[in-house]
Amino acid sequence: MKKDNVIADSVVRIAGEYFSFESANFDKYPIELQKLLLETEIRILRKKISATELEILVAKNPDIPEYKTLLLLIYDRQGRRSKSFEIALRAVREHPGYLACKLYLGLHYVLSDEIEKAYQLFNGFVELEELFPDRTEFLTSEVDDYLMMGILYYAAVEKIAPAAKRLEKLKARNPEYVLMEMAEKSIEAARRQRNVILFEEWRPKRRTVEYADRSLPQLTTVPIFELPEIEILYDRDFTITPEEISSLLTLPRDIFIRDLERMIMDARQRYQYLFYNEHDQEFPNPVSARFLSHAVLFLTECKAEASLPVILGLLEEDETFYFDWFEDCFEDCLIPAIYQLGHQQLDKLKRLMFEPNLTLYARDVVSDAVSGIAMHQPERRGEVLRWFEEVFQYFIDHREDERLIDTNLIGSMVISCTWIKAIELQEIIRTLFANDLVSIDFCGPFDDVKADLSGAIEDDDIIPMLTVYEQYEYFKSEIDGDDEPDIPDYPLYGDNHEKTSRSSFYEPQIPVIAEKTPGRNAPCPCGSGKKYKKCCM
Repeated sequence: MKKDNVIADSVVRIAGEYFSFESANFDKYPIELQKLLLETEIRILRKKISATELEILVAKNPDIPEYKTLLLLIYDRQGRRSKSFEIALRAVREHPGYLACKLYLGLHYVLSDEIEKAYQLFNGFVELEELFPDRTEFLTSEVDDYLMMGILYYAAVEKIAPAAKRLEKLKARNPEYVLMEMAEKSIEAARRQRNVILFEEWRPKRRTVEYADRSLPQLTTVPIFELPEIEILYDRDFTITPEEISSLLTLPRDIFIRDLERMIMDARQRYQYLFYNEHDQEFPNPVSARFLSHAVLFLTECKAEASLPVILGLLEEDETFYFDWFEDCFEDCLIPAIYQLGHQQLDKLKRLMFEPNLTLYARDVVSDAVSGIAMHQPERRGEVLRWFEEVFQYFIDHREDERLIDTNLIGSMVISCTWIKAIELQEIIRTLFANDLVSIDFCGPFDDVKADLSGAIEDDDIIPMLTVYEQYEYFKSEIDGDDEPDIPDYPLYGDNHEKTSRSSFYEPQIPVIAEKTPGRNAPCPCGSGKKYKKCCM
């Protein structure tokens, strides 16, 4: 069965119109000829010149390769693909040092699904100096367009790592490159297609852990709190005001923490009663069901490290519990809590990773929280790497334990390692792959992971650690549907916290379809089954 080309025809056609047609000798042409060539391109884009006129110019100027490219372009716009292909072949033959027509020929091969011919045309996409050994200088536009051609080729064959490497070079060279968004979307489309294929291929090898019930004995009685002010958290959703937050934070700290812990235990011990038993009170509803989230957020703000066991106790519940109480706020509440309360208790967090029969989400939020330590406390990077290495080694040593090994979890943890650029863990991660302990549809093949382990931590990968004020502002914005929450100016935890030449003459806009970006914790729209933040984000 022939696989669909992930690079749409329209992408290749638009790229063809935006590639520079200038040769290495362009700047040596008389000014009048330079202007004439640029004006001719504009006339093509505005449909003010015919193919016949260009054919005459080509015949009159056999040594000016730019005219052949412009003729190729007009044939392509007219849908005369065989003629444009013929001109490209002729130009490559007659002007061996002219890159532009090689690029157009390469685009033709990609569009015609003759992808390997593109690879051969560019000798495996070697460096330009090797491709054109007789040339010593290259135009900025030539280098940029050649990188773009490589991106399109590698995206078409779904080799994400070399495509991403070229995109990184292109961004470093020319962040304003006119086709940058197209390059990014081409790689994203290739990644999505590959993920769907990998998901099916990996299915027979996938290993998941069966959850063992650890829920507490259920009660029906309401707890008695030492501070009556805390009961506001049973009646409110995320619309609590900054003034109300400040008022609660002025309560006696130790008593406030004890009451918050009681609230968390209440959510666990009255879970069945509040959600699944018939009784007179109207519950749950969008307001009162948030009281567990409130308790976790305020314990986090209080930095109540002694309360870590209470937080980790929540991870003994099942996924239905998480959804009922937190809906899509589970990770946004739990990761900062585990980070803030557990960053000095890594051994306890490590022991939880070795607990059998826990849910994927329970151990995943712990892994994410630990990776957050390397992001926000870089001086502790070594501790974090040792933590991951010891957890991975434990999984390797106990790889036959069906109560422990979840290949989706390990794939997710590998992604966390790429976020913190843990190149030091490359060999143990290689061993995980060799033992089929990593769901490759979660993180991609090992070669992709290896490439992603290098470099500097990217801002988009840093897990935010917000104050309680910022958290509520964020959650309110999610409820209201705002894309960009207006974060108030409250302090965070501690202190750690050249265009192508044608643009000057004519620069038409590339049409872009606006897409709504899914939330970090929403299912990825590519259909992989993973969360967006660990897939196509």
